[in-house]
Amino acid sequence: MYMDNGAVTANDYGNLKFAFDHLNSIFAPYKFELQQFVTNNQSIQDEINDLLPENVPDTVKLFGLRWNRQADSLLTQKLNLEISADTKRLVLKSIASNFDPYNINGPILNRARIFMHELQTDKQLGWDTKLPENKVREWRNIVKQLNSTPELSIPRVIGDRNGCYRLIAYTDSSKLMYGVVVFIQDTETKQASFVLAKHRIVNRQLEGKSIPSLEFQAIFLGTETLIELKRELSGPLCVKPVNICELVLCTDSLVSLSWINGYVNKLEKMNKSSTFILNRLNQISKLCEENPVKYKFVSGVMNPADCITRCVSYKQLLKTTYFTGPPNLADECLAAEVNKPEIMEVIVPNPLAKADPINVMIGIAPSDCKAETGNRGEHLIPLDRFSDFKRLVRVNLCVLKFIHNIKLKLKVKYPDRFGNFNCPEVNLYLEAYRNVIRVEQGLGFPEVFAYFESGDKRFMAVPNIVAQLNIYMDKFDILRVRCKVPKWKQDNYLHFPILLHKDSKLTNLIVLDMHQKFGHLGLYALLSEIRKKFWIPHYFSVVKNILKGCIQCKRFNGRTVKLNQSSYRDFRINHPKIPFSYIFVDHLGPYYDKVNGKKSKVWLLCLTCLWTRAINLKLLDLSTKEYLRSLQMHCFEYDMPQLVLSDLGSQIVAGANLITNFFNDSEVQSYFHQNNVKPIKFEQYFKGCNKLGGLVETCVKLTKKLLYSSIQKHVLDLRDFEFFVGQTVHLLNKRPIAFKEGLRDTMGNEIPDPITPEILIHGRSLPSVSIIPELHDDDDDPAWLAKGNNVGNIVDGYRELGKVKQKLIDLYHSEFVKDLIYQATNDKDRYRPVTHNKLKVGDVVLLKESNMKPVSYPMGVVRDVVVNDINEVTGAVVLKGATRELVKRHVTSLIPILSCCETDDLGNIDICDRNPLVVNKVKRKAAVDSMAKTKAILSDMNN
Repeated sequence: MYMDNGAVTANDYGNLKFAFDHLNSIFAPYKFELQQFVTNNQSIQDEINDLLPENVPDTVKLFGLRWNRQADSLLTQKLNLEISADTKRLVLKSIASNFDPYNINGPILNRARIFMHELQTDKQLGWDTKLPENKVREWRNIVKQLNSTPELSIPRVIGDRNGCYRLIAYTDSSKLMYGVVVFIQDTETKQASFVLAKHRIVNRQLEGKSIPSLEFQAIFLGTETLIELKRELSGPLCVKPVNICELVLCTDSLVSLSWINGYVNKLEKMNKSSTFILNRLNQISKLCEENPVKYKFVSGVMNPADCITRCVSYKQLLKTTYFTGPPNLADECLAAEVNKPEIMEVIVPNPLAKADPINVMIGIAPSDCKAETGNRGEHLIPLDRFSDFKRLVRVNLCVLKFIHNIKLKLKVKYPDRFGNFNCPEVNLYLEAYRNVIRVEQGLGFPEVFAYFESGDKRFMAVPNIVAQLNIYMDKFDILRVRCKVPKWKQDNYLHFPILLHKDSKLTNLIVLDMHQKFGHLGLYALLSEIRKKFWIPHYFSVVKNILKGCIQCKRFNGRTVKLNQSSYRDFRINHPKIPFSYIFVDHLGPYYDKVNGKKSKVWLLCLTCLWTRAINLKLLDLSTKEYLRSLQMHCFEYDMPQLVLSDLGSQIVAGANLITNFFNDSEVQSYFHQNNVKPIKFEQYFKGCNKLGGLVETCVKLTKKLLYSSIQKHVLDLRDFEFFVGQTVHLLNKRPIAFKEGLRDTMGNEIPDPITPEILIHGRSLPSVSIIPELHDDDDDPAWLAKGNNVGNIVDGYRELGKVKQKLIDLYHSEFVKDLIYQATNDKDRYRPVTHNKLKVGDVVLLKESNMKPVSYPMGVVRDVVVNDINEVTGAVVLKGATRELVKRHVTSLIPILSCCETDDLGNIDICDRNPLVVNKVKRKAAVDSMAKTKAILSDMNN
C-alpha cells in the first residue's frame, strides 16, 4: 500500500488505523517499525519492494478495489455480466456481483439497474420465472455493451493531509433516477478529486411526483451524503481527521433552492407547501444543525450529476465531467461566478437569523392584546388549518386555559415574583371567541383601529367605512355597527352586529357554521340569521359564493351536466347501406331447455342491423368464449361488420378487447391491407343515458315478448329450442319497418305492402312454408298451428306478434318520422344553448343512480373524459371512492361537486371554461350609462 507523507487518499474514511496495524503485522518478522518508513525520504513502496523476496505486480488488490502502483490510481474490477441469465434472480445476482463502492461505473450500470427495476415491478414475473423472449433479447444487448467497457480509474492521492478541503456535492434527477456526485477540493491548490457517487431509482411512492419534487429528493440525498462524509473524514473516530472547512451542494433546480430559501427565511408562502416538501425541509434543517451547508445553483450543462441519473455509455462518460467536475471548479473565480446577484445562494441554517423571543400576545383581559397603534397581533394558529369555526374556538380555548393555569401556579408558587399576575374569573370560551374576532378585525381593518386608538382624532381623517356604517368599538375592543334605534344604547352592545371583512377566512368559517347550525338554510333565510349577529359588506354576493362550496347542498341541489349536442350519434344517421355493416349487440335471457334430459339455462345474443333493423339471434352462455363464437358465426352468415356497438357488458367488453388486440398485430394488419379488409371497430356507450341504447332495447323487448309468450312454461329440448329460435328470427324479420311509397293508397282502406328487414337483406319476401310432414295435420291448417305441440306454440307468439304489429309500426314512425318532427317544435328551448359544465380529469362528482336518494349517491373522481365534436365532455371514466373501481358514466348522470380549477381566496371555485354558445346577459341600461359617464370623466381629466 502506497502512502505519501502527509497525503490523504480518497478511500481514507477514518480507517487509517486499520492500515497501520496491517502494515505493522507485515513488517513484524523483519523487525521494522512503520514510523521509520514514514520519516525516511525513501517511500514506503520502495522499501517494500526491497524487502519482499518476490516481485510485487504493478496492480494489487486494495479493500475490494485494485491499486495501480505505477499510475497511483484506483480501479474497479472489469464489468462482467452473465449473458445467460434468464430469470429475475440470476439477473440481480449478475448485477450485484460487480463490486463498486464508490460508484465509479455507476452511469454505465444504470441501464442494467433500470432493467432490473422493470422486472421487479412486473408482478407476473416470479424470482425463478423464465423471462419473456423480448426481455431476454434486451438483457443480452445490455450485457454485450457493458462487458465490452474498458476499465475506469480515479487518482488515489488527493492532497496534503494538513491542508484545508471543501466537500462539493452535485445533485440532479430525472423521471427514472436521482443521485449525487461528491468531489473534494483543496482550498489552496483548487485541485478537485472525485470521491464517490450515489443514486436511487424512483420507486412507486415517488413515480407520481413532479420533476421539482424529485430534484428536491436528490438534494435531500446529497445533504445526507455530505454530512456522512464529513463525519467519516473528520469525525471523532478518525485517527487523524481531515480539515473539512466547508460543505457545498450545487443543484440546477431553482425551484428547490427557492423552497429552501423560503423555509430558512420563514416566508409565509411555505405554509402552503405540500407535506412531502415540508418533511424533507425539516429533515434537511436537522442535518444542517450539525454542519452548515451552502446551497448553490449550477447550470444543467455544467452539472456532473446529470450522468448518474441517466444511462450513459463508456464513450459518452469520458466526454463528461463526471470524474473531474465542472471545468471552472478548480478556478478561484468559482465563488465569484456562483455568487452573482441574480443567482440564488442559501446557507442552512441561516447565519443572519436571530433567535427572536416568542411574543404571542394572548391576554385574559382586552388590554393585554393592545400593542402599538393599529397592530392587533396574529392568530395563534393560521386559519387555513381549520375547516370548522367551532373547532377554531375550541383550540384557542385550550391555549387560554393552559396560560391561565400556568399563571395561577406561578402566582401561588412564587408570589414574590409573579404576584402581579391578573387571573380574573372570566368565561374563557367567550374570551377565546372574542379574541379570534378581535385579531381578525385587526388584520382586516387596521386603519379603523388606528383611528379609534389614536390620541387625538381631530387631526385624523375618518375612514370611509366608519362614516358610512357608523362603526364604534365596544368595551372588548370589538368593532360593531351601530343602528339608529334609540332603545339600543351603547351599553347594550349585544344588539349591534359585529363587523366582519368580506374577504376573510373567518367570515367563511362563520357563514358555513351558521349554515350547518340551521340545517343548511337557503340563501335568504340564512342572510336574515346572519344579520342578527354579524355585518358583512356586500353580504349577499359574499354569502352566495360561500354557499356554493357546501358539499351537502351540492349533493341535494346539484344538477347533472347538460349537453348542447343531440344524443343521436352519427352512426344512426349516416350508416352504410349494407346489411349488418353497423350492428348493435346485447344479451337477453335466461331461457330453460333440456340437454340429455337435464334442465339447463341458455342465453341469446341479439344482433341488430342499424340500417335494415334486421335481427339475428345466437344461442350461447354468459362467457367470453361463447360470445366470440357467436360473433364469428354471425360473420360467416353476413360478413364481418365495420362497427359493433354495445353497452358495458363484461363479456362483450372482454371480447372486444381480445379482438382489438388481435387486429393490432402487425401480421394481421398487413393481411387486412393486402386484401382490402377493414377491421371491426368496437364502441361501448357509457351508462347513464337511456337514449343511446333505445334502438337495441326496442328489438330486445320485441324478441322477449315473442319468446316468453310463445314458450310460456314449456321446457323444450335444445334442438327444438334452436328450431324455435330460428323460426322466431324468421318472424321478427317479417315485421314492417316502412311502407312502399308507390303502393300507398290514401283513398282506400287497404294497408299497402310493407318493407321488411327480410326484403332489404334477401331482396324479396321469403314464404313461411313448413317442409316437415310431421308438422302438418289432415286439416287445411298446418300442424304447427296446433296448441298441443310444443313447437307449434310459436303460433301464440305469432298471434301476439299480430297484436303488437301495429305498435311496432307506430314505434317506427314515432322514432324516425313523427317524433323527430315533433321534437323540432314541441319545446321552445330545445335548441337554446345551455351552460355546459365541462368536466376535467381530477374533478369530484356524484354518480346519480336511479331509485336512490341523493344522500346515498356514491362519490368518485374523474380519471378520463370523452369529448364530442363541439368540444363538450359526453362521458367520463370515474374512480368510485367506496369500491375503488373504475366505472364509465354518461355526463347526464354525473353531478359535479368539486373542480380541479383554481380557487379564489375564500375557496370558491372559479369557472375555467365557459361555453362559447351561451350568450352573455345584456347589461342594464343604467350600468351602460354609468360606464359611459365614467369614461367621459376620465377622458376630460386626462385632457
